[in-house]
Amino acid sequence: MLTYRNALRDTLVLSFPIIMGQLGITLIGVADNIMVADVSTPALGAVGVANAVFFVVCVVGIGTLSVISSQISASHAQKKFQKCNLWLTNSMFVALLLGTLGGLLLAFLAYNFHWFQQSKGVEGLAKEYLYITAPSMPALLLFIAVRNFTDGLSTPLPAMVMSFFGFFCNVWLNWLLIYGHWGLPALGVAGAAYATTITRFLMFFGLLMWAMYAKHYQPYLVNFSYWNVRKQFCLKILRIGFPAGGQFFFEVGAFGGAGIIVGWLGENQLAAHQIALSLSSVTYMLSLGVSIAGGVLVGGAFGERNKHKIKVYGTVSFVVVAIFMSIMSLLFMIIPEFWVGLYLSEIKSNAVIPIAISLVILAGVYQLADGVQCVGLGVLRGTEDTQIPTVVTFVAYWLIALPCSYYFAFGLGWNVQGVWIGLSMALAFASVLHVWRFYTKVGKLKW
Repeated sequence: MLTYRNALRDTLVLSFPIIMGQLGITLIGVADNIMVADVSTPALGAVGVANAVFFVVCVVGIGTLSVISSQISASHAQKKFQKCNLWLTNSMFVALLLGTLGGLLLAFLAYNFHWFQQSKGVEGLAKEYLYITAPSMPALLLFIAVRNFTDGLSTPLPAMVMSFFGFFCNVWLNWLLIYGHWGLPALGVAGAAYATTITRFLMFFGLLMWAMYAKHYQPYLVNFSYWNVRKQFCLKILRIGFPAGGQFFFEVGAFGGAGIIVGWLGENQLAAHQIALSLSSVTYMLSLGVSIAGGVLVGGAFGERNKHKIKVYGTVSFVVVAIFMSIMSLLFMIIPEFWVGLYLSEIKSNAVIPIAISLVILAGVYQLADGVQCVGLGVLRGTEDTQIPTVVTFVAYWLIALPCSYYFAFGLGWNVQGVWIGLSMALAFASVLHVWRFYTKVGKLKW
């Protein structure tokens, strides 16, 4: 029988490379923020807002594909190896479809970027960034599809390596294209966009080649074909995955909407918001890594129909993320000046610093809730429970976070700090309900 100690070992061993891989992807965005900040304050705000819009669209695909790792884990637990490569083929097809549609939607939003009512300086740069990065959405979703295949087989090392390759590649290309080294023109924000787009394609092709030719994956790729697209697999991905995509959309959409609200307050507030958000996104990657690992382990136990394992792996995932996020919460609240100081060379206005410090403290307030709600979604996906959690995320982020953020910022005059208080309330609400839902679901399982 699985013990909590063994479950902790399994969770940490699987989580660490996933976390590092997620961190590598996140650091690409952080690098863009830091390196374009040398151009101007509007450039920093523009890249932040443009990336927020990009991921509001992209996360529908990321969330939809997120169920693949647990499905592959369940198929592996049942010794159905042929089914694993069918999940890979069909998830790649869905990724290409959603990525193409998403890229077209991004181009449309870029053309109508005035809808977001940002300052003229931010609007022009953000439109340029979105036009250039829109074609990279299929590559990013295809990378996610292949990563879910390797993660689902409990081998997250390839995705971790390729993520950090992408990070270093992006920094190098940023250095070349933003600032104009080696005889190339200094393109500023456009250079960051080109660097990110090229990097995403390189990451996808690199991970795909690794998965196709590494010996470890050959038993799962017997009779593999890119053309073996099957209606029942695609429909199941969409049926289970699309609600998960809605979960991601509602959460990221709320944070993207919060960024737009902050943009209405001013460029200094927006720059401070991007600093605090980029710091918070790094800690969120640990939560997401534990969430993915928890989903894979719970998914494997669900495939075995082992109620005890489901409960143990889920509980350990909650405990691990709670401990880490509590530590980060204290560090954010006790030494906020240190974290903001990491961006001092990139801050063009002294007015940004005190605002950023206050936001880092508020980010510390919601760390625990953020981690717990993220892991809650992951372990629930492992049990193929996506519809009710989607309703919870909608209520939390669109009926609580955005209205409260706007009211606190403008109605009560709490400025950008009010926006972050609204987000904190939504995360706390979601975390409580996701934990309750998981244990209720496990208690009702009858096998």
